Amino acid sequence: MAKKQKIAISNDTARDIAVNCIIDFEYNKIRISDSLDEICSENDTEPRERSFANELALGTCRRMLTLDHIIQKYSKRPLRGLEPAIHNILRVGLYQLLYMTGTPDHAAISQAVDQAKKAGLIFPSKFINGLLRSVQRDIAATTDYPNDLPLRRTLPISHKECIAFRKDIFPDPKTSLAKYLTAVHSIPKWIIERLLKQLGPDNTTKLCIAYNHRPPLTLRPNSLKTDIAQFSQMLADVDIEFQVVEPVIQLLSNIAVRDIPGFDEGLFYVQDITAAKVSELLEAKAGQRILDLCAAPGGKACHIAELTADKATILTCDINDDKLATIKENCQRLGIKSIETISADDLNAKMESIEAFDIILADVPCSNTGVLAKRVEARYVLKPSDISRNAKTQLALLEKAIKLLKPNGRLLYSTCSIDHGENAGLVDKLLAENSNIELIAQELTLPDVQLIQDKTIYNDGGFTALFAKK
Repeated sequence: MAKKQKIAISNDTARDIAVNCIIDFEYNKIRISDSLDEICSENDTEPRERSFANELALGTCRRMLTLDHIIQKYSKRPLRGLEPAIHNILRVGLYQLLYMTGTPDHAAISQAVDQAKKAGLIFPSKFINGLLRSVQRDIAATTDYPNDLPLRRTLPISHKECIAFRKDIFPDPKTSLAKYLTAVHSIPKWIIERLLKQLGPDNTTKLCIAYNHRPPLTLRPNSLKTDIAQFSQMLADVDIEFQVVEPVIQLLSNIAVRDIPGFDEGLFYVQDITAAKVSELLEAKAGQRILDLCAAPGGKACHIAELTADKATILTCDINDDKLATIKENCQRLGIKSIETISADDLNAKMESIEAFDIILADVPCSNTGVLAKRVEARYVLKPSDISRNAKTQLALLEKAIKLLKPNGRLLYSTCSIDHGENAGLVDKLLAENSNIELIAQELTLPDVQLIQDKTIYNDGGFTALFAKK
């Protein structure tokens, strides 16, 4: 990502909006969702077009390295020589050919050509048409995945399906597994190499499939107001499709959060399975003093409040007022009264005088390597140096937590990372440098998507380590 890049084409269609959102991300470091909000607001885009633009933009971004690999395979022109408009029109068109099986091929190709012409790029429109049609001709079939097709000719497009090409498209996994996985799954090579070293080839391959799964909207019912059975019935009554995966409900219908029955009444909180299990590990009780050290947006603290029947004293901390305001908004919607907020600066100033806590949750900032399916752009933004920098911050936060913890108190360290350097490696360092705590248990959960009794079950990845202060 380098110089500021202007929007490439007018935002007349969902495909135009998608192209411009990706350019805005790649060159201007703007999140896809933020660009989409701005463009659709300015153009008064209809909900259906906005939804299609969102699918195109996020999907193309998710598969960007794979799309680029295939574009380069079929083009004699280097990718760096392509104008941003041409490059991203190709990406969006190719994404539709490969991953959106419900979109007719002729529509994907003709619309890409029209986009180039609309941008005044007459010769490149012929280049786009030729490249996309060449890819189209080389697609032999869409079939079940996994299977025994040659890997160099196989592109997984989901955990269920793959595309079979008529010729070798991808690197040979026998000579360079990292290059192959990067090309097929669009995960930067340095991340793949790190995963292979820490988790091995089988786990890494499964991870890549999970990273590219589109996570379902997952709801944790607010136990202060309802339960899974009651809330499930409410969804069924309005024909919203779902599946129960304790302790949450995964929606199968495509619906905006605010349109789900019970949102305004605070009957649920949006939270993944893995995150929803974190607060339960604390075994918090009514009457205890509890600190959530890095709390925003407040989902885990609110869950603790629910688990303690809103009768604990819960202090939530974060680094700025906007984040603290979000926690307050969520508490108000959920009807939670036991949570108070404090800024990180104020907590630091009161370190010597504040009453110690029975329980502390340190759900710390991290690399997000457990939630790359949900945070689509993160895989391209993350750098190797971020891991070690995060670890220093995490260690400092844990040492602060130890000082604020009562003897015999419990400290839960939690991340949405699956990297050893932020998880088990950091735990070893913390224990070596702090003799006044002991490890009770630790667990690494890898992102996963699997079929169980005809249900597709997805969970994010994460890590927890529970300590007791001596």
